[in-house]
Amino acid sequence: SAGFMELATQSSQMRDLLRKGKKEDARALVQTMPIEVQAALVVLDEDPEEALSITGMDENGNPGYSADVVAHLPTEMLTGLIAYDPERQGYYNTHLIRAMTPGTFRRTVEETLDPMDNAEARSKVSFEWLRALAAMDDANKCAELLRSVDPDLLEEALIPHVKSMRMNDVA
Repeated sequence: SAGFMELATQSSQMRDLLRKGKKEDARALVQTMPIEVQAALVVLDEDPEEALSITGMDENGNPGYSADVVAHLPTEMLTGLIAYDPERQGYYNTHLIRAMTPGTFRRTVEETLDPMDNAEARSKVSFEWLRALAAMDDANKCAELLRSVDPDLLEEALIPHVKSMRMNDVA
């Protein structure tokens, strides 16, 4: 509980600095903390994306995501932050995907799909992961992340779409 109270205090300090527009001070405060503490701050914050964006912020004030902090975030949080605006289909936070290591990406995809028993739902979610990667417009990073995932998951995503192409039809 002492650790939690300290975390709550640090979270409050960070949030106060952000409200006052002192992002540089908030960045300095957060980036001096251990990675696990930074991840906990992100999870507990009222605006997790804003808190995460200062974990990798540079001295010029450009927001960024620390790959180490991203690796410590729970899957539910990552998927929520990647689906930047669930109402707008196909709009993903590609900066967050780019900050993921192959191991983090694999874990997130697998943990998203593991609880699903319905093959059609798994296929749709797998395809959404492919769409999110394609939105990055970075072929090298996309390939790096794709290589980390079980090829069967990719097959699940593509088979329904290949079937609908009717490639054997004669024009």
